[in-house]
Amino acid sequence: MKKNSIFILLLLLIVFACQKQEQKNESQEKSAKKEESTLQQTEVSSATLISCEGIGKVKFSMTYADLEKAFGKDKLLTDTVLAGTLMMDGERSSEDRIYTTITAPEGKIYIDWAEGKEAKKIEKISITIGDNPKYKFADGIGIGSTLAELKKANQQDFEFYGFGWEYGGAIINETAKGKFFEQNPCFTGDLRTKDDNYDKVQNLMGDGKFKSSAANDSQAQEIILSGITLIKK
Repeated sequence: MKKNSIFILLLLLIVFACQKQEQKNESQEKSAKKEESTLQQTEVSSATLISCEGIGKVKFSMTYADLEKAFGKDKLLTDTVLAGTLMMDGERSSEDRIYTTITAPEGKIYIDWAEGKEAKKIEKISITIGDNPKYKFADGIGIGSTLAELKKANQQDFEFYGFGWEYGGAIINETAKGKFFEQNPCFTGDLRTKDDNYDKVQNLMGDGKFKSSAANDSQAQEIILSGITLIKK
């Protein structure tokens, strides 16, 4: 009888130890999955993050060779505009300029290299609404964000040029103050309406400057961020 009791006790201890080990293994497995998920989220976030370091995988510090390594040669399309070429703004380029378009899963990225015959230093990095890019600033502002969202993120008024002309909708970042602009001094951007119909914003047309507060609540939902360009500081 005594031997049976000892055997049962040992059996119970073995079962208890096995259960504890299973619980430990499950806990370790959950922890590993959580760490893996967090790592994946970090990787996704870094692949789509906009900051003054760059957009997604493209950083101002990168060379052309770095871009080829990061994206592959077949994902880079590079053109040279020769000195003396008439530009869209009506001026002629004083030196050769090189431009590169990068095709990435998160959306195309456009690069302006500093003047010269070789792509040595990244000067500007841009994205535009036509490519439906997924890149965003840390606070969630990105292509397609409304003027209302940008005003909320900035917490202060800022100015933009009226719609309907060459520089229509361009945000005037030189004088802009507020949280968003202070956190992202490299940022310049362009505004437009969601459907490119400006009937609802007639009071914001023309080559003058308008404060963001000049747009009423309805207009602030209608106007969106259509272009983002980072300038190397």
